[in-house]
Amino acid sequence: MPNATLTYDGKQVTFYDCDPKDCIEGWLLQGNWYELEMLEFMRSLDVKGIYVDVGAYVGTFSAFAATFTRADRVIAFEPHAPSFTKLVKNVCGLERFVWPINMALADRVGAGAMRDGGTNRGGSTLERIEKITDRNANKTTIPISTLDSMLMRLCVDVLKIDAENCEYEILLGGSRTLGSVKHLFLESWPRETCERYGVPWHGIEIVELLLNAGFMHVKEFGGDTHFWSKCHA
Repeated sequence: MPNATLTYDGKQVTFYDCDPKDCIEGWLLQGNWYELEMLEFMRSLDVKGIYVDVGAYVGTFSAFAATFTRADRVIAFEPHAPSFTKLVKNVCGLERFVWPINMALADRVGAGAMRDGGTNRGGSTLERIEKITDRNANKTTIPISTLDSMLMRLCVDVLKIDAENCEYEILLGGSRTLGSVKHLFLESWPRETCERYGVPWHGIEIVELLLNAGFMHVKEFGGDTHFWSKCHA
């Protein structure tokens, strides 16, 4: 499959083995950064410190943060095995900054399986496996942990979560971590999308949780991504 080499601010970043039929990788092959408006806004914050990328997919956020911001470290979580393989390849050479982790996050430790997103592999969703049944016996299980368990007492400056309607559970499992987070980029499915897919909508609970944690809603980007901050006027 072809590679996509993007130029930004005088530097080149290459994403390997891009599938032209994939929603995000197809965008990269056209020479475009995915969600560039959000990435440039993140860069404008000029934040030094620890960045965490939950739902890293093939690494667009992680590679941009490691290359174009003052991040000291980017910790990238991606549960989908084929996407994780690409993530590792795409951040090769950035190992000093990016730590890829093949792990799903939720509100409690356990196991799950990925439901592939087809031509939008970035939209692959997590299915928790409470017990082995005939329906899921042939699926490859993946470990599930929590933000608090994985990051321990690490102080996180910038947190990005794009986890296909698992964001509420991830936030519940990261209550201690949220105490240190200054800036949060959160994709949150609107009610209509949840109704279309027949899954619970937690919009109100998410807003209440973040307000109680001291965040203020500052900005909305396309693609249902919202920017929350504790220190942004």
